[in-house]
Amino acid sequence: MPYISRIEVYLLITFTIGSVSCSRFAGSKGKLLAKVGGAELYEADIKLGFSKNDDSMAIKRRLVEDWVKNELTYKKAISALTESEKNKDKEIKSYYESLIRYQYLEKTAIQTRDTIVTGKDIEEYYGANKKNFELKRNIIRFLYVKVPVEVQVGKKVAGWMQDPVRKNMDSLKMFVRKYARNSLLDTAKWYYFSDITKEIPILQDYNPEHFIKSNDYVELQDDRYRYMINIVDGRIKEEIAPLQLVHEKIRAIITNRRKIDREQQIENQLYQEARTQHLFEIY
Repeated sequence: MPYISRIEVYLLITFTIGSVSCSRFAGSKGKLLAKVGGAELYEADIKLGFSKNDDSMAIKRRLVEDWVKNELTYKKAISALTESEKNKDKEIKSYYESLIRYQYLEKTAIQTRDTIVTGKDIEEYYGANKKNFELKRNIIRFLYVKVPVEVQVGKKVAGWMQDPVRKNMDSLKMFVRKYARNSLLDTAKWYYFSDITKEIPILQDYNPEHFIKSNDYVELQDDRYRYMINIVDGRIKEEIAPLQLVHEKIRAIITNRRKIDREQQIENQLYQEARTQHLFEIY
C-alpha cells in the first residue's frame, strides 16, 4: 500500500467535505459510505476514481475513516467549546479578505507583468547566484550499454563508446539493437549517480566521488552482465550545478520574482492614488 502523509489525507478530506454540498445536486450519489449524526458521506463525495485493487480500496477506507474522525471531532468540539471559543467570525473575515486580496493581485499581476524570460536573463541570474546552486548529490552525463556476459565485446565497441561522433554512434546503435539489454545514448541529459546505482548495482561498491573523478571509460562486470560506461561529464556534491540542470528552476525563480515585484507595484500604486485622493487618514 502506498504511504499517504497526514497532510495529503487532510487535503483529500478537505476536498471531500467541500464537495459534499455540490454532489447533492449532481444526481445519484452512489453508495452511502459513512454516517455521523446528520452528516453523510457518499461515493460521489469522494471524486478520486477508485479502482477495485487492494491499494485503491485501502486508500478509500483510510479516507472514509478520517472523514468519520473529522466529523466526530467537530461535533465534540461544538458541544465542548464555549460560544466565545467557537466564534471565529474575526478569523474567517481576515482569511476571506486575504484570499480576495491574493486573488486580485495574482490576476492583475499576471495580466500586466513581463512573462518572457530570455536565455540571457537566465544566464545572468545563474552567473550572479552560483552559490545558490551547489549540488546536494553527485551527477554525471554518460553513455551506457548493458549486455549479457556471453556477448563478445571487441575493441571496436569500446572505441565507439569512447568517441561518440555521429558515425560511431550509428554503429553503436546497431550493436545496441542487436545485443543490449539496456542503454543510455543521450549524453545531453544529467543523471544523479545514486539513481544510476539502481540500474548498475555493482556501482554501489565504489566511492561515487572517486569513481566520477577517476574514470572516463570503464567496463564493469558481475555474474550476468557487462556494463560499459563512458562518463562524458561529472560533478560531485558541493560543486556548482551546471546551468543546463537548473535552467528551468531559474526560469521559475525569475518568473515568480517578477510576479511578486509586480504585486508590490500594484499595492504601492493603489496606496499613492488613494493618498492623492485623500481616501484614507493615518493618525
